[in-house]
Amino acid sequence: MKAAITDANIFIDLIALGLIQHLFGFGYEIHTTREVYDQLNTLQKDELKPFVLVKKLIVYNFSFEEIVEIGNLILPVGLEAADKTVYYYAIKQQVFVISGDNKLKDYCESKQLSAEGIIWLFDIFLENELISTTYAVDRMELLLSYNDRLPKDDCHKRIKKWEQEESIK
Repeated sequence: MKAAITDANIFIDLIALGLIQHLFGFGYEIHTTREVYDQLNTLQKDELKPFVLVKKLIVYNFSFEEIVEIGNLILPVGLEAADKTVYYYAIKQQVFVISGDNKLKDYCESKQLSAEGIIWLFDIFLENELISTTYAVDRMELLLSYNDRLPKDDCHKRIKKWEQEESIK
């Protein structure tokens, strides 16, 4: 099974959109780090606990030696400590990165790590028939209403495409 590491932004957005269960339904083993998990609030952690309990979400705890190595990493300004753990884990485990942080995604890609974001997840959810195009449009519009970090042009292109696909059905 393929594995991916996810940052807090992805969890936060998917929980807010009511789509978190789909993160665990498309054939990837989902990992995160304790540092990322600890960024979440109590309600968000409560949403993820069932997935942790059945090992659909693996929360990795670094050793002291690994923490020292992470601390010694020189990464772009603006990446938080939790972002550094995602990058470090992805490098060490050679896993795919799913992130809502463009700086982290860009840095990972510059180091030849595969990285995608929430728009890609929408595509995957649709491809795997986890959501309908109508629901995708509704959720993407909701996401756009509160998340100003998104590439709006890409989001609107997706919405238009999904609406056209729905009108053909």
